[in-house]
Amino acid sequence: MRRSIVRWLMGLGAMVALSGCVAADKQTSETAPAGSGQAYAGWYMQHAGQGTFQLCGQSQPLQVSAPADLPARARAFGLDEDTPIYVRVTGSVSGSEIAVSRVDQFGSPTPVRNCAMNGVVIPAPTGQ
Repeated sequence: MRRSIVRWLMGLGAMVALSGCVAADKQTSETAPAGSGQAYAGWYMQHAGQGTFQLCGQSQPLQVSAPADLPARARAFGLDEDTPIYVRVTGSVSGSEIAVSRVDQFGSPTPVRNCAMNGVVIPAPTGQ
């Protein structure tokens, strides 16, 4: 009897967890207007006037081809060059570039624990 109650509770917990994932996915797709792109979270950084965006947990940064208002927000924030800041954006990725159509969040008031930054390497300056 006790084993069947434990199984029932585990099954109920799994159903609640899965329904939360479906609700979160549905909410994300409903809040983004059609044709505006996909939501991305990661680390934005500026180096030598060029913005890069590194998706959470990815090692390869993307070049920001269309920045929306990321540079203006970086200036207003006082972001130093080569300093990463957590952002959430809406846009589209093509190859090694991201075109940002909207900045949803710039910075975070609390530490970001669920967005790993892997393999950060600042490229050497090119010969001038």
